[in-house]
Amino acid sequence: MLLPTSSVRKYAGAAQDAIVAGRELRVEAVLEGNIQRVGNRIRATVQLVSVRNEAPLWAEKFDVEFRDLHGRGRRLGTSGASADPETDP
Repeated sequence: MLLPTSSVRKYAGAAQDAIVAGRELRVEAVLEGNIQRVGNRIRATVQLVSVRNEAPLWAEKFDVEFRDLHGRGRRLGTSGASADPETDP
């Protein structure tokens, strides 16, 4: 289940634990990560984490040139969608 942006907006920029937020929102998994710009490159580290047992379900690192970011965003959406909280630990 994906929640609308309005449901999660209060967590944006907050220093709150993603697992706590996931429990409050009653979701099975949360996506967390960080993005850094280094020169003309973007580095992103993301992971999908089970709220129930705090175990990582999927994780990936991206290091791309800024001009290629749109294509990588599409790849991130496809990769993350393949992680199924129902079947993964």
